[in-house]
Amino acid sequence: KAGIPGINALLSESRLKLWAGEPETALALADEAVQLASAFGVSGRPEIMQQYSSVMEIADETLCNRVKGELTSLINSADESFSQNKFDDASEYVFQARELIYSRAACGLNTLDLNKLTEKYQHPVRWNEIVKDANLLIAAGDYFQGIEMIQQAGALFTYYRLDTLGLL
Repeated sequence: KAGIPGINALLSESRLKLWAGEPETALALADEAVQLASAFGVSGRPEIMQQYSSVMEIADETLCNRVKGELTSLINSADESFSQNKFDDASEYVFQARELIYSRAACGLNTLDLNKLTEKYQHPVRWNEIVKDANLLIAAGDYFQGIEMIQQAGALFTYYRLDTLGLL
């Protein structure tokens, strides 16, 4: 019996931390409460299980909302970088967004918006890669291959009218 008030206090504090926007701290306190309950042999009590489940549910929701906000921010940053022709920065944001989606799969995130964004800029990105590769070839002394790639980039630029996307 002496351990139950302590367990309840930890679970109450855990709920307070959730409402304060500190889900990581709340989860740590809830885990501590479960360990204590197990040590005292009361982990199967319905009131403890219910409190713990409640904390876990709210914590998951809070963390997922935060992750969804991070994902939206990364996608917006990538879009802005793409529109400014900062392809390396945009690629890094896209990579971070994909990592976030896969690392937090339990939050129900998907790649739909990210895929739409990368599809929108696929031709400018391809043009940029060709130009970068051409510059590397020219810098290495392979002028013929480098110039050929510059011509390919020019054809891509003209065919997809990349000037209409602000690509200069």
